[in-house]
Amino acid sequence: MQEPSGPGPALPTRAKVIYALGDHTVNLALSSLLFLYPFFLTDVIGLRASLAGLVPLVGRAIDAFSDPLMGRLSDATRLRAGRRRPYFLMGMIPFGLLYAALWADRSGSGEAAQFAYYAGVYAVFVVAMTVLSVPYLALIPEMAPSYQERTAVNAFRAAGAICGTLLAATAMRPLAELFGGGGRGWATVGMIAGLYLALPWPFVFRSTFERGGHRAPKQLPFFASLRSLAEHRSYRSLTGLFLLGRIAIDLTSTMFIYYFTYWLARPEDFGPTLGLFLLSVVGSLPLWLRISRYVDKRTIFLLGAVSWVGSQMFLLAATPAWPPLWIYVGAAIGGVGYAA
Repeated sequence: MQEPSGPGPALPTRAKVIYALGDHTVNLALSSLLFLYPFFLTDVIGLRASLAGLVPLVGRAIDAFSDPLMGRLSDATRLRAGRRRPYFLMGMIPFGLLYAALWADRSGSGEAAQFAYYAGVYAVFVVAMTVLSVPYLALIPEMAPSYQERTAVNAFRAAGAICGTLLAATAMRPLAELFGGGGRGWATVGMIAGLYLALPWPFVFRSTFERGGHRAPKQLPFFASLRSLAEHRSYRSLTGLFLLGRIAIDLTSTMFIYYFTYWLARPEDFGPTLGLFLLSVVGSLPLWLRISRYVDKRTIFLLGAVSWVGSQMFLLAATPAWPPLWIYVGAAIGGVGYAA
């Protein structure tokens, strides 16, 4: 796509839609790993729960360092196609192949070999995803220098992300069953999804652009920059709030499929309930945006936390005898809190 000479007119809708496909693929991958992958490791492959929980922990630990390192590398890149966009073409094939490899059937291997394989592939996969996602997000202020255009681009990106999450939550498990279930069914879905994840990135590459005239920022040494952040009190407080909130949400999300399978004994309700939860998130976002015009962010955060905790207490009290409608109500309330 040709680079505009100035702030210029709004980006065409087509460019925003194609750009949103990038976050669509990344969120499909992330959501499937959050909602389904632990279940795949324990109930399909047969890996012990304690080891299955360590697999994403290893990958996320590496991700904590690969993200800032990738940002520094992208800032310093000097290629003809730009400093961000070339990584879309470099990372797309590893991204798709490694995602497919995550769902390979290793149920016949020993437990140590299973753990080594899945933890290793997961760790390399998050690096491949970082190669795409960090330059991808860094493109927004270059393509959309005005506040209004950035807001519009982010709205399209958020819509693409939510569609990816919905697709992962509602389609992957039924497709695995359609292809015979078990390790073979999940491996087939992994290969199809891996191809699907890689396909949009050449179009994202062609439909995006970078503005010239940027100079690489002066950078502190890596660990010195981390120490500088750690010394900032507000940064520590906000990071702590973010981490605690994400832990609470991710733990619940990971356990959701086990909750329906082993506690409620209604595994068929997992997909519809999760879909309703996500639709509740989307539907309540305009409400929270309107409230934010009159209420400070701290109050909104507390209101959302109360809604989230209330829904979790409601689901904790649930029994297999409760009608599905009650569970749907609890999930919808949780979606309102999550949106905040």
